[in-house]
Amino acid sequence: MELDWKIKKSESAHSPMTLDKGLYTIYLAEFAETAEQPLKLAIEACITKGIDTISRNVSDDSLYLFFEWDMVDSILTIVVTDDTKKIDARTVTKCYFSAVDKEIKALDPKDEGLYQQATEEYSAKIRYWIRDFLTTDSAYLNYALVAAYHDSTREQSQLL
Repeated sequence: MELDWKIKKSESAHSPMTLDKGLYTIYLAEFAETAEQPLKLAIEACITKGIDTISRNVSDDSLYLFFEWDMVDSILTIVVTDDTKKIDARTVTKCYFSAVDKEIKALDPKDEGLYQQATEEYSAKIRYWIRDFLTTDSAYLNYALVAAYHDSTREQSQLL
C-alpha cells in the first residue's frame, strides 16, 4: 500500500504544524479507512517509511525504534530515540488515521467504557501488527535497535 507522504519542517518532533523552518523533518500521511485489512496495510506502510529513515537517524546513542500510538488523536509516530527515551532523531514519521479518529470521537461521550474499549482495541491491534511486521522485516533486522511501543507515555512503553 502506498501512502501520500508530505514533508514538514518543525522545531519539535511532536508539533509538525510549524511550517518551513526547524530542526526536525517530519514525514506526514493521512489514512482514511477503518476496514481491518487496509488499516493493517497502512500500518505496515508507516513502518516501512519509518525504517527507510533509520540510516539518517542512527547515532552511537540510538537504542530504540519507538512506535507511539496517540489514542486521543489516532496518530502513529515512529522515531529513533536514545536510551533515556528523551533525545529523538531528527527525522520522524507520522500518520494520522482520520477515519479511526472520527469513528472513536463519534462514540457517545457519556459512555466512557465504550470509548476506552474502542481505543484499547485499536491500540492492541496496532501493537500486534507492528510486532508481527517487524519479526520478518529484513530492513529492520539490519539495525541493532530495540523496538518499543506505547499508547500513553514513554515511561510505560513495552518492548516489541
